Amino acid sequence: MLAKSCGAEVSKSPIREIGWRRVTLTAEGRRDRLFSGIPERPEVFEWHEDTFGIPEGGALLARGEDCRNRAFRVGRNAYGLQFHVEVTPVMIHGWIGRYAGAGCPDTAEITGRQCGKDSGFYRMAQKIYANFANIIKD
Repeated sequence: MLAKSCGAEVSKSPIREIGWRRVTLTAEGRRDRLFSGIPERPEVFEWHEDTFGIPEGGALLARGEDCRNRAFRVGRNAYGLQFHVEVTPVMIHGWIGRYAGAGCPDTAEITGRQCGKDSGFYRMAQKIYANFANIIKD
């Protein structure tokens, strides 16, 4: 939504990405305060079938293997992420029940991964939230 509202193209992706995948922070992403303290190749949860361009003046922060543009920043504190740091096990089960349909990968593999409060994924998400709170305070 941010990419489109900033004038970038949004289109269907060549691949529907659902499940756990790694993204790679770009050099700019490694310097960006949002991803401070985050691994260079974090494992994130995906559920999308669209892709987007980087708006004019935007900075690419993370890229994916199949869909190149995965996170970007416009201005000082507007961020677009095409992965879900907010997911919980309950949310994932609900999405599978409502939206999986044809072409969904093995749901056991998706739900077998840990994203609850005792997981590295949860700790990473909390770090991103804290980083963002600090960014918008400044």
